[in-house]
Amino acid sequence: MKSTFSETLITKKKFSQLTLSAIGLAIENGIVKEYGEFFGINNSTLYFFVDQYLDSEKRKSALDKQNKFLNSNKPKEELSDYQKDQIYKAGALAKFGHYQKTKTFTDPGSVTFKYLMALGLLTYTKDQYAEFKEKATKELKAKNTNLTMAGMVSKVIREGIDSAAYIRSRACEICLADYFEILTNLGVTLESQIEKGYTNLK
Repeated sequence: MKSTFSETLITKKKFSQLTLSAIGLAIENGIVKEYGEFFGINNSTLYFFVDQYLDSEKRKSALDKQNKFLNSNKPKEELSDYQKDQIYKAGALAKFGHYQKTKTFTDPGSVTFKYLMALGLLTYTKDQYAEFKEKATKELKAKNTNLTMAGMVSKVIREGIDSAAYIRSRACEICLADYFEILTNLGVTLESQIEKGYTNLK
């Protein structure tokens, strides 16, 4: 099952842009029957979960602007630095809002992580970043040895996929979660911090 499922995700154009976190979310949604009843875990079930995730209206709406910006083949004028910043800012604010409501991320946070880093907002030490990476490493090991249905599915998905890339991506999410929790506990909005970041860069 591993090779067939992995090969499908890699070779089929519809699945080629999926991230590891997105695949995991699709499987988790399917297991809790968000896409309806299912009977046993097999290749067809996994394909169905991922296909339903891709077709969800919520995901299409959330990624519409990003897809037009990244995937459009139509001739267009180069975006200004201001326009690019607005796209990154909108993505960061959307991620913050979603995290506040659900304490989860729907997609990897590497873009938002780099954006907030560039603004000087993530002022963690090297030791702290190392701790985030170590936590991500332990999470991956724990999930790959979990014998529950969700654990087995995660193991099937992650085998053959670059674990180092997963760890880097997950470490970014853990860092963002920590930062978002700090802002929430202080009653501070991310937007106000972003504006301060821009001011400091001037």
